[in-house]
Amino acid sequence: MASTQPGSLSSVAFVTPSGKITLIVLNEGNNTENFNIRYNNKSAATPLTPKSVATFVF
Repeated sequence: MASTQPGSLSSVAFVTPSGKITLIVLNEGNNTENFNIRYNNKSAATPLTPKSVATFVF
């Protein structure tokens, strides 16, 4: 796994005991940040609103 974080985003990812990948992203800034999630040659563009956190499981 690898990540690059624009602006005010922080993230952590891990694999659960059942084999699922979990990604948690935090936007500490005052602006919406757009980022991409890439996995298995697929990607999803995702906005994250200010002062919010999101969890992605795949």
